[in-house]
Amino acid sequence: MNRFFRIHGDNIIECERSLTLVAEAFNVKPVWDKSAPIYKPIYVFEIGNEKYVFELLPGMIGGVLISARYCERVALHSRRRLTRI
Repeated sequence: MNRFFRIHGDNIIECERSLTLVAEAFNVKPVWDKSAPIYKPIYVFEIGNEKYVFELLPGMIGGVLISARYCERVALHSRRRLTRI
């Protein structure tokens, strides 16, 4: 199953930082989809049979906002959950 996410940020560095936090939470390395336009890159990673697709939207306003602070909380929660297993 595919899951699509959009990360909005003020600039590409902010978007990539958020993506890095999500990837670290799941302990995966995102792969850049080279067919995507350079001004809105797409990264993909897989966990089991699920494919996660992240579209980075620097300098865009609106839509779903995944902030760096939210990603840090997700990463912390995921690490706690994984250590309990």
